[in-house]
Amino acid sequence: MKKLLVHASLMISVLMMTFTGCKKPDEGLKIVFEGPAYTNQVSVQVFDAATGKQMGLDDENFEIEIDITGPDAGKVVNNQGGDEIKSYGGFISVALNSSTVPSPQSPIKFNIILKKSGYLTTSVAVTVVDEGAQALQAFMVDLSNPPTGVASLSSNAVVADGSGVTTSQIVLETAEPVTDAEKTKAKVTIPAGVTLMDANMNPVSGTITTELTYFNNQDEESMRAFPGGFAAELQNETVLFKTAGFIAMEMRSSNGTEIKNFSSPISMTVEVPSNTTDFAGTTVFDGMKVPIWSYEPSTGVWTEEVEATIVFNSSTQKYECTFDMIHLSDWNLDFKGTTCTIPKKLIIKSNATTDTYRNVAIYSGGSLIRTDKRNLKNGTEYNLVSFPADNTSTEMRIYKKGKNIQNSTTSDYTVVNFAPGCGGDANVDLDLTIDFELEIDITANCSSGNRSVKPTMPIYARKANTDDNWEYVGQMVKGKLYSDHFTKGQPYEIATLFFTLYIKSDRTFTATESAHSTTMTVDNLICNLLETGF
Repeated sequence: MKKLLVHASLMISVLMMTFTGCKKPDEGLKIVFEGPAYTNQVSVQVFDAATGKQMGLDDENFEIEIDITGPDAGKVVNNQGGDEIKSYGGFISVALNSSTVPSPQSPIKFNIILKKSGYLTTSVAVTVVDEGAQALQAFMVDLSNPPTGVASLSSNAVVADGSGVTTSQIVLETAEPVTDAEKTKAKVTIPAGVTLMDANMNPVSGTITTELTYFNNQDEESMRAFPGGFAAELQNETVLFKTAGFIAMEMRSSNGTEIKNFSSPISMTVEVPSNTTDFAGTTVFDGMKVPIWSYEPSTGVWTEEVEATIVFNSSTQKYECTFDMIHLSDWNLDFKGTTCTIPKKLIIKSNATTDTYRNVAIYSGGSLIRTDKRNLKNGTEYNLVSFPADNTSTEMRIYKKGKNIQNSTTSDYTVVNFAPGCGGDANVDLDLTIDFELEIDITANCSSGNRSVKPTMPIYARKANTDDNWEYVGQMVKGKLYSDHFTKGQPYEIATLFFTLYIKSDRTFTATESAHSTTMTVDNLICNLLETGF
């Protein structure tokens, strides 16, 4: 692990060349290389959906498997322009390649697929329309400790003979998740005589491990763990989803082969909470129609499979919906809402004169659409994508510094409501609490040779000597960062991802002045790459 050394003196980096007497031409030469600034970066922090703790906190060996998919996946690099993309300690950092310039007219769309043993596979759908940095959040479900509103079942009950054919009917039913809302659950029925097949339609035999996970639509902890979020990509359009329930089902053989297809349909029954509504505000009723969608993570596209009917079960006194599945994926009971093709431009009007990041949550029709971090510096402009095209209400919750969707009450955020309608500008007027504005200057010294680098990378901080989650501070550009994140007199630790290195401070620093200098040592190979390109 590379060490990040923090000092309390102001350092000004200059390019100086001094030649005296008969010295060699390179003697006394100090090269300060700024490197290619990949400023269109997307930083993701990954949290446990139940505990709210950053996954792999302080464990640089904790790695989540990352796949980049979707229409613009080929334009995604690591934050210094390389091909290798890794996660460390719950951090992920990617960038757009240097030839890609996003805009509302040419949005860049890709998915970050997250996989970890013992956790439900999830994804982050990314749409970039503005130049600069984005800070996103992902929530993964620990199958042994799911969050409120989620129930998971693990079973080895399914057995297929040598031809991959099920030998008997199997019924798999989740428990009712822990919730203060209405109790609901999901059930799968696999008939005898069904051939289980992999993605290439080859039969899979033996004892099959099945993970069946049900998400209700009543608990926010459940909704924020929804794969990809509720701004959904279809084949030719982006829509909003309002869910009546969500199911993830994974099946694999003892040698790890995934079951993806069935020779004949299997059946899924999902109970629907009685206060479920569609985008028009109509409450669920006996005979109500709801589209059933499947998700393809390799493309990030949802496909409507069938329209099913919600019925009232007089025996259970609950609404439920039953439909057939011929293949495995994430399955979602969702009402569809249309989105604007022209984003709504948000113009920040605030008292912040420097980068001021706060946690933000977007709600549409009362449902959580996404969470991220936004720079609320005065004059900053954003294009809000996936804005509803109808009269559905939309609000932005802006949390106080140090607060987020996981640890807040209604007094911890400000609500900004947006009038319906596509396009146009919307002023966001904010009076923020600004304690202290700080300039940080980082120089990365190469491990050999008289060279140093002024990096462009995400910066995270937390109070020293705690196990708090790291907080995204902002994006350092060519060695400089300006932020209001720090409280004067409070000791802090700093961390970042640089290339594929997880770099954490081994000293604390206390913000006592308006400017601080930081140095770190990096491998000579990295310096060579930055100087010569990839």
